[in-house]
Amino acid sequence: MKAHWQMRASAVAMAAFVASMAAITVDKGSLAIALMALSGFSVGYVELLALVLVPFTCPPGDIGLASGFQSCCRGTMGTIATAIYATVLENRNLVNIPGQVGPAALRAGLPAGSVAMAVKAAEAGTPAALAKVPGMTPAIRDAIQMATRVANAMSFRTMFLVSIAFGVTSAASSFFIRNLDRHLTDDVARKLQGVKSRPVRADIEQTKEVA
Repeated sequence: MKAHWQMRASAVAMAAFVASMAAITVDKGSLAIALMALSGFSVGYVELLALVLVPFTCPPGDIGLASGFQSCCRGTMGTIATAIYATVLENRNLVNIPGQVGPAALRAGLPAGSVAMAVKAAEAGTPAALAKVPGMTPAIRDAIQMATRVANAMSFRTMFLVSIAFGVTSAASSFFIRNLDRHLTDDVARKLQGVKSRPVRADIEQTKEVA
């Protein structure tokens, strides 16, 4: 398959598999593993193609500049995307954890006066914090932990839905990539071995001594 079609296929697959992770729930561990593996493979394929092909599309003297600019863009956009995902996840957890933990704790028998502390303990995510909640029992603790897992899954669902914007943009942009076959030749711009020595001009041989 030609390189530009490989990029298009991998970009579409990346967008689809990452967005599909929004379907993961607490009882779908196998699906989570499968989609995570496919998403990681697709993302890696896109990055590898870009890393390999960019130097072929510019003059030899600009290879370093092009590769550096590519790395800069990847790092910058990755930082922006990470900030967006982290913000979405945190904001959704502020809504989902109280919405799931509170009712679950009450159904399990936790006194109403301890619900607020239970929610804060669930947000902290440590067994020690849950143990300090008045009226806590092993059954109530298990119910709170399951509710916290459900809340986290709901928050991650929103985060993966947000990724659709990045995925669609990436997939659409990949269709603007032209056929790169004309750049994939056996020409070697600079050779380090097997090169016949040439006489050096006198003006190049003259050097200034450095004090």
